[in-house]
Amino acid sequence: MHKGLSIYSATKCFNLRFSEILEKEYKDQIDVHCVLPASVDTNLNKDPSGLFAIDSNSFAKQSLSKVGYESTSNGHWKHCTQVYFSKWGPT
Repeated sequence: MHKGLSIYSATKCFNLRFSEILEKEYKDQIDVHCVLPASVDTNLNKDPSGLFAIDSNSFAKQSLSKVGYESTSNGHWKHCTQVYFSKWGPT
């Protein structure tokens, strides 16, 4: 297991719940869009491996195209596919 993974995972959970609460509290005033990505090539995560890894520009472009249509997404179709199939595997 990677060091710091617990903090990273906890932060993702916090962001999801916080976004859900903001969406309910300010539903008539702002659009809230929570993004839960998988592996993206960034300064923090150089050279991610795997079929579903993408570059940050592609991720940002697709993720922003969902604002106003979805309140929560994985940001990119590759990540949506990865999450879908991960639900079928062992936990």
